[in-house]
Amino acid sequence: MKKKLVAFLGILCSIFMAAGFASCMGGGNSSTPSSSKEPNSSSNSSSDSSFDSSSDSSSDSSPDSSSDSSSDTSVDSEVTISLGKAGVCEMYLGNSGSISVAATSSAQGDVTWKSEASNENVTLTDMHGLIRLEAKKAGVTTITVTATDANGGVAEATKTVVIIPRSQITVTQASNTYGIENVLTLGRTDVNGNVSPYTLTAACGAASEIGEGLLENITWVSNDSRARINQDGVITLASSTGADMVEFTAKFTVDGKDYDVSDPFAVRCVWDGVNVGSYTELYTATKAEKAIVLRSDIAFPL
Repeated sequence: MKKKLVAFLGILCSIFMAAGFASCMGGGNSSTPSSSKEPNSSSNSSSDSSFDSSSDSSSDSSPDSSSDSSSDTSVDSEVTISLGKAGVCEMYLGNSGSISVAATSSAQGDVTWKSEASNENVTLTDMHGLIRLEAKKAGVTTITVTATDANGGVAEATKTVVIIPRSQITVTQASNTYGIENVLTLGRTDVNGNVSPYTLTAACGAASEIGEGLLENITWVSNDSRARINQDGVITLASSTGADMVEFTAKFTVDGKDYDVSDPFAVRCVWDGVNVGSYTELYTATKAEKAIVLRSDIAFPL
């Protein structure tokens, strides 16, 4: 009886041990995997998505977008410049003024510009939407404005500036030296009968006030058609007799517009006169009973 009880208790213990072992194995399989996968899932999600998004965005999207934008707009952009009012800008020597500048582009982005003068007649200062000018010398200058947009588009515009002298244009000839009654006197020919031209030399105030484009743009006007004068101030007389006073006037002419910058300059024209400059020429003209007009001092031989 005692042996049977011990055997029964041994069977019961074997059954309970087998059941407990199976229960522990099942619990371990269900809990351990769930707790280990969350960190991995979280780690993979953050590392994969942030890296891929950043990598794709920077490598594929940004450079391509930037490259396409710059290459396309540099071809298509158009820069335009407007410089103040239409026509020539006029100012007097010593004055200051300004020219408005409007530079625009068909492309997005800023437009920058700069100005440059063709000579030293004016000094320039670029300001916001303006060019400040200071007139330093009388004459003509060209201002060039160059504008550039953010995409490389470039345009140029020019403006002619006329600086009008304050001094009258005069001639440098000492008319009282070889003239009659302190008036410059000209004959028509030399002693050989050839037409003898005479050149008026213009001046305008101090030499420091004369800039490029002033004397080059002086035109002369005669009030007598028999006394012709060209743009260089060269006078030639037509055939006639007697003597008359002729007035010549200098004008500063730019782009077809005349600026009155001189008083009339009187010249006595001896239509049948002979210009002489030496004793030999004086002797020849006197012997031929010509009207004599001296061009220089004459020394008589001893």
